[in-house]
Amino acid sequence: MSETSGRASGGYQGRIRTAQPEDLPE
Repeated sequence: MSETSGRASGGYQGRIRTAQPEDLPE
């Protein structure tokens, strides 16, 4: 839930810091 919401609101930016760049939305 929060993962999908965060991604839509740009939460992927903070997530990519600990995740791989391949996890980016586009």
